[in-house]
Amino acid sequence: MASLRRNLALLRQSAVKCLSRNPWRLLFLQGNEHLCARDLVNTTAAQCELTGEKYCGLMKRESYWGGGPEIVALCNVLKRPIHVYELTTVTNAEADDGSKSRSGSQIWLRRMACFGSP
Repeated sequence: MASLRRNLALLRQSAVKCLSRNPWRLLFLQGNEHLCARDLVNTTAAQCELTGEKYCGLMKRESYWGGGPEIVALCNVLKRPIHVYELTTVTNAEADDGSKSRSGSQIWLRRMACFGSP
């Protein structure tokens, strides 16, 4: 468990460093889309009524949840796409693929977001 915590802390710090060290760095979003790190941070920070610097300071803390900007940063640091999934249930109805539930409910993974995809 300690190793997992260390790795999570390293990923968090890498994401914040990517967003704050070089504010003019172009971050790959997906396809042919790119965005300046500064613009991404400031837009997100403004939604929380924070400055970009304050936002990045909070994101360094383990007690704060990261979001889209941090995932975009990790895609760029790790040079690989990241897809976010959510567990969901299908109850006595047809699933997205047309199959019927036999037991009354099934647990499914639903893709919520794709970051860094070509």
